Amino acid sequence: MDGSLTSVETPAPAPLVAPPAPPRDYFAARFIAVYAALVAILVGATGALVAFGIHPGFGGGTRWSAWRPSSGSAATMTKEIADHLAPDYRLQSGAEVDAIVPSAPTVTAGTSTISIGAVAIHQTSGHTDVQPLSNSSTTMYTLCGLGSHCSIRTGKPSITRGQLVHREGLEVALYTFKYVHGIQSVIVFMPPAVGATATTVLYYQRSDLQYPLSRPLRDTLPLALPPRSTTTDTVEGGTIDALTYPHLYTSALTQLQPGGALLILTPIPIA
Repeated sequence: MDGSLTSVETPAPAPLVAPPAPPRDYFAARFIAVYAALVAILVGATGALVAFGIHPGFGGGTRWSAWRPSSGSAATMTKEIADHLAPDYRLQSGAEVDAIVPSAPTVTAGTSTISIGAVAIHQTSGHTDVQPLSNSSTTMYTLCGLGSHCSIRTGKPSITRGQLVHREGLEVALYTFKYVHGIQSVIVFMPPAVGATATTVLYYQRSDLQYPLSRPLRDTLPLALPPRSTTTDTVEGGTIDALTYPHLYTSALTQLQPGGALLILTPIPIA
Protein backbone atom coordinates (compact mmCIF):
# COMPACT_ATOMS: atom_id res chain seq x y z
CA MET A 1 0.00 0.00 0.00
CA ASP A 2 1.82 3.15 -1.18
CA GLY A 3 -0.87 5.74 -0.16
CA SER A 4 -2.08 6.30 -3.71
CA LEU A 5 -5.81 6.23 -4.47
CA THR A 6 -7.02 3.41 -6.57
CA SER A 7 -10.10 4.20 -8.64
CA VAL A 8 -12.95 1.84 -8.11
CA GLU A 9 -15.59 1.59 -10.73
CA THR A 10 -19.11 2.00 -9.19
CA PRO A 11 -21.82 0.16 -10.99
CA ALA A 12 -24.62 2.35 -12.40
CA PRO A 13 -27.76 2.35 -10.27
CA ALA A 14 -30.65 0.36 -11.48
CA PRO A 15 -33.33 2.43 -13.18
CA LEU A 16 -36.30 3.39 -11.02
CA VAL A 17 -39.31 1.43 -12.01
CA ALA A 18 -42.79 2.13 -10.62
CA PRO A 19 -44.27 -0.87 -8.87
CA PRO A 20 -46.99 -2.52 -10.82
CA ALA A 21 -50.41 -1.00 -10.13
CA PRO A 22 -52.69 -3.24 -8.13
CA PRO A 23 -55.81 -4.33 -9.86
CA ARG A 24 -58.88 -2.01 -9.61
CA ASP A 25 -60.66 -4.62 -7.52
CA TYR A 26 -58.06 -4.05 -4.79
CA PHE A 27 -59.07 -0.37 -4.36
CA ALA A 28 -62.76 -1.25 -4.33
CA ALA A 29 -62.22 -3.84 -1.63
CA ARG A 30 -60.13 -1.43 0.47
CA PHE A 31 -62.77 1.35 0.16
CA ILE A 32 -65.55 -0.97 1.26
CA ALA A 33 -63.53 -2.19 4.23
CA VAL A 34 -62.66 1.34 5.43
CA TYR A 35 -66.25 2.56 4.92
CA ALA A 36 -67.62 -0.39 6.89
CA ALA A 37 -65.18 0.30 9.72
CA LEU A 38 -66.24 3.98 9.90
CA VAL A 39 -69.91 3.03 9.98
CA ALA A 40 -69.23 0.56 12.79
CA ILE A 41 -67.38 3.24 14.81
CA LEU A 42 -70.19 5.77 14.30
CA VAL A 43 -72.89 3.31 15.31
CA GLY A 44 -70.90 2.27 18.37
CA ALA A 45 -70.31 5.88 19.44
CA THR A 46 -73.99 6.78 19.04
CA GLY A 47 -74.98 3.73 21.05
CA ALA A 48 -72.60 4.75 23.83
CA LEU A 49 -74.07 8.27 23.95
CA VAL A 50 -77.59 6.89 24.18
CA ALA A 51 -76.54 4.39 26.85
CA PHE A 52 -75.22 7.24 28.98
CA GLY A 53 -78.30 9.36 28.39
CA ILE A 54 -76.48 11.90 26.22
CA HIS A 55 -78.27 13.15 23.13
CA PRO A 56 -76.05 14.52 20.34
CA GLY A 57 -76.75 18.15 19.50
CA PHE A 58 -78.46 19.00 22.85
CA GLY A 59 -75.52 20.19 24.92
CA GLY A 60 -74.72 16.80 26.39
CA GLY A 61 -78.28 16.34 27.65
CA THR A 62 -78.00 19.11 30.28
CA ARG A 63 -81.25 21.01 30.76
CA TRP A 64 -81.42 24.46 32.35
CA SER A 65 -84.37 23.41 34.51
CA ALA A 66 -86.40 20.29 35.22
CA TRP A 67 -89.59 22.13 34.27
CA ARG A 68 -90.27 24.64 31.53
CA PRO A 69 -93.41 26.43 30.32
CA SER A 70 -95.14 25.33 27.14
CA SER A 71 -94.42 27.41 24.05
CA GLY A 72 -96.98 30.14 23.41
CA SER A 73 -97.51 33.88 23.65
CA ALA A 74 -95.66 35.91 26.29
CA ALA A 75 -98.89 36.34 28.25
CA THR A 76 -99.57 32.59 28.24
CA MET A 77 -96.02 31.66 29.23
CA THR A 78 -95.69 34.23 32.04
CA LYS A 79 -99.00 33.02 33.52
CA GLU A 80 -97.77 29.43 33.37
CA ILE A 81 -94.52 30.45 35.12
CA ALA A 82 -96.50 32.28 37.82
CA ASP A 83 -98.88 29.37 38.38
CA HIS A 84 -95.98 26.91 38.58
CA LEU A 85 -93.86 28.85 41.08
CA ALA A 86 -96.41 30.39 43.48
CA PRO A 87 -97.30 27.10 45.27
CA ASP A 88 -93.62 26.52 46.15
CA TYR A 89 -93.45 29.61 48.40
CA ARG A 90 -95.23 29.08 51.72
CA LEU A 91 -95.61 30.61 55.15
CA GLN A 92 -94.81 28.57 58.22
CA SER A 93 -98.52 27.73 58.44
CA GLY A 94 -98.37 26.08 55.01
CA ALA A 95 -100.40 28.79 53.28
CA GLU A 96 -98.97 30.32 50.11
CA VAL A 97 -97.02 33.51 50.73
CA ASP A 98 -98.66 35.35 47.86
CA ALA A 99 -100.21 35.14 44.44
CA ILE A 100 -98.00 35.92 41.43
CA VAL A 101 -99.88 38.11 38.97
CA PRO A 102 -98.23 38.63 35.56
CA SER A 103 -99.18 41.54 33.33
CA ALA A 104 -97.91 44.03 30.81
CA PRO A 105 -96.08 46.98 32.46
CA THR A 106 -99.12 49.07 33.43
CA VAL A 107 -100.59 50.91 36.41
CA THR A 108 -104.19 51.60 37.33
CA ALA A 109 -105.42 55.12 38.01
CA GLY A 110 -109.09 55.05 39.00
CA THR A 111 -110.77 53.15 36.22
CA SER A 112 -107.99 53.77 33.70
CA THR A 113 -105.06 51.51 32.86
CA ILE A 114 -101.90 53.44 31.99
CA SER A 115 -98.82 51.92 30.34
CA ILE A 116 -95.45 52.41 32.00
CA GLY A 117 -93.50 54.04 29.20
CA ALA A 118 -90.10 54.34 30.87
CA VAL A 119 -88.07 53.64 34.01
CA ALA A 120 -85.95 56.30 35.67
CA ILE A 121 -83.27 54.84 37.96
CA HIS A 122 -81.61 57.18 40.44
CA GLN A 123 -77.97 56.14 40.65
CA THR A 124 -75.99 56.46 43.88
CA SER A 125 -73.64 58.79 41.96
CA GLY A 126 -76.51 61.27 41.55
CA HIS A 127 -77.05 60.46 37.87
CA THR A 128 -80.53 59.37 36.71
CA ASP A 129 -80.68 56.67 34.03
CA VAL A 130 -83.90 56.79 31.99
CA GLN A 131 -84.73 53.59 30.10
CA PRO A 132 -87.69 53.43 27.68
CA LEU A 133 -89.90 50.36 28.05
CA SER A 134 -91.76 48.39 25.42
CA ASN A 135 -94.66 46.04 26.08
CA SER A 136 -93.11 43.55 23.67
CA SER A 137 -89.80 43.35 25.55
CA THR A 138 -90.85 44.03 29.16
CA THR A 139 -93.07 42.03 31.48
CA MET A 140 -94.26 42.76 34.99
CA TYR A 141 -95.22 40.59 37.96
CA THR A 142 -97.03 41.65 41.13
CA LEU A 143 -96.46 39.48 44.20
CA CYS A 144 -99.75 40.03 46.01
CA GLY A 145 -100.02 38.77 49.58
CA LEU A 146 -103.84 38.94 49.53
CA GLY A 147 -103.89 41.42 52.41
CA SER A 148 -104.53 45.16 52.30
CA HIS A 149 -102.83 46.68 49.23
CA CYS A 150 -101.31 43.23 48.49
CA SER A 151 -99.48 42.99 51.82
CA ILE A 152 -98.91 39.50 53.23
CA ARG A 153 -102.05 38.81 55.18
CA THR A 154 -100.72 36.70 58.06
CA GLY A 155 -97.49 36.36 60.00
CA LYS A 156 -94.92 38.96 60.96
CA PRO A 157 -92.40 40.65 58.65
CA SER A 158 -88.87 39.30 59.13
CA ILE A 159 -85.52 39.09 57.38
CA THR A 160 -86.10 35.43 56.51
CA ARG A 161 -89.56 36.13 55.07
CA GLY A 162 -88.19 39.06 53.10
CA GLN A 163 -85.42 36.88 51.67
CA LEU A 164 -87.98 34.24 50.71
CA VAL A 165 -89.99 36.80 48.74
CA HIS A 166 -86.79 38.08 47.10
CA ARG A 167 -86.00 34.50 46.04
CA GLU A 168 -89.47 34.24 44.52
CA GLY A 169 -88.97 37.41 42.49
CA LEU A 170 -85.52 36.24 41.37
CA GLU A 171 -86.81 32.83 40.27
CA VAL A 172 -89.70 34.38 38.36
CA ALA A 173 -87.27 36.67 36.52
CA LEU A 174 -84.86 33.81 35.70
CA TYR A 175 -87.60 31.61 34.21
CA THR A 176 -88.96 34.55 32.22
CA PHE A 177 -85.63 35.53 30.70
CA LYS A 178 -84.76 31.91 29.95
CA TYR A 179 -87.95 30.85 28.22
CA VAL A 180 -90.05 33.84 27.12
CA HIS A 181 -88.68 34.99 23.78
CA GLY A 182 -87.85 38.67 23.37
CA ILE A 183 -88.11 39.73 27.03
CA GLN A 184 -85.29 42.11 27.92
CA SER A 185 -86.49 43.52 31.25
CA VAL A 186 -88.61 42.27 34.16
CA ILE A 187 -90.34 44.35 36.84
CA VAL A 188 -91.44 42.55 40.03
CA PHE A 189 -93.53 44.44 42.59
CA MET A 190 -92.90 43.04 46.08
CA PRO A 191 -95.67 42.69 48.71
CA PRO A 192 -95.61 45.90 50.78
CA ALA A 193 -95.43 45.90 54.56
CA VAL A 194 -98.76 46.57 56.24
CA GLY A 195 -99.29 50.33 56.34
CA ALA A 196 -96.22 51.07 54.20
CA THR A 197 -96.41 54.05 51.87
CA ALA A 198 -93.53 52.95 49.58
CA THR A 199 -93.55 49.92 47.30
CA THR A 200 -90.41 47.83 46.78
CA VAL A 201 -89.57 46.70 43.26
CA LEU A 202 -87.09 44.21 41.82
CA TYR A 203 -86.00 45.47 38.41
CA TYR A 204 -83.82 43.37 36.13
CA GLN A 205 -82.44 43.72 32.66
CA ARG A 206 -81.42 40.50 30.93
CA SER A 207 -77.73 41.36 31.20
CA ASP A 208 -78.05 41.57 35.01
CA LEU A 209 -78.65 37.80 35.18
CA GLN A 210 -76.45 36.70 32.30
CA TYR A 211 -74.26 34.43 34.44
CA PRO A 212 -77.02 32.41 36.20
CA LEU A 213 -78.87 32.15 32.88
CA SER A 214 -75.81 30.51 31.33
CA ARG A 215 -75.73 27.73 33.95
CA PRO A 216 -78.34 25.19 35.11
CA LEU A 217 -80.85 26.67 37.55
CA ARG A 218 -79.80 24.20 40.26
CA ASP A 219 -76.34 25.83 40.32
CA THR A 220 -77.97 29.08 41.45
CA LEU A 221 -80.92 27.75 43.47
CA PRO A 222 -79.99 24.18 44.45
CA LEU A 223 -82.91 23.57 46.83
CA ALA A 224 -85.81 21.68 45.24
CA LEU A 225 -88.20 23.72 47.40
CA PRO A 226 -87.46 26.96 49.27
CA PRO A 227 -87.63 26.95 53.08
CA ARG A 228 -90.77 28.12 54.89
CA SER A 229 -91.01 31.79 55.80
CA THR A 230 -89.49 31.47 59.30
CA THR A 231 -86.64 29.13 58.36
CA THR A 232 -83.25 30.65 57.53
CA ASP A 233 -81.95 29.64 54.09
CA THR A 234 -78.37 28.66 54.93
CA VAL A 235 -77.78 27.09 51.49
CA GLU A 236 -78.86 29.82 49.10
CA GLY A 237 -79.05 32.92 51.30
CA GLY A 238 -75.80 34.50 50.15
CA THR A 239 -76.60 33.94 46.48
CA ILE A 240 -80.11 35.35 46.86
CA ASP A 241 -78.84 38.50 48.54
CA ALA A 242 -76.09 38.99 45.93
CA LEU A 243 -78.55 38.67 43.04
CA THR A 244 -81.40 40.73 44.52
CA TYR A 245 -80.13 43.56 46.74
CA PRO A 246 -78.36 45.44 43.91
CA HIS A 247 -81.67 45.39 41.99
CA LEU A 248 -84.08 46.36 44.79
CA TYR A 249 -85.64 49.80 44.65
CA THR A 250 -88.34 51.87 46.23
CA SER A 251 -90.73 53.06 43.55
CA ALA A 252 -92.85 56.04 42.66
CA LEU A 253 -94.93 56.92 39.62
CA THR A 254 -95.42 60.13 37.72
CA GLN A 255 -97.27 60.92 34.53
CA LEU A 256 -95.40 61.56 31.30
CA GLN A 257 -96.45 64.53 29.20
CA PRO A 258 -96.97 62.52 25.98
CA GLY A 259 -99.05 60.04 27.94
CA GLY A 260 -98.18 56.97 29.96
CA ALA A 261 -96.38 56.72 33.27
CA LEU A 262 -92.76 57.00 34.39
CA LEU A 263 -91.65 54.47 37.03
CA ILE A 264 -89.09 56.16 39.26
CA LEU A 265 -86.75 53.76 41.09
CA THR A 266 -84.47 54.68 44.00
CA PRO A 267 -81.88 52.13 45.23
CA ILE A 268 -82.44 50.73 48.71
CA PRO A 269 -79.34 51.30 50.87
CA ILE A 270 -77.74 48.06 52.02
CA ALA A 271 -77.05 48.15 55.74
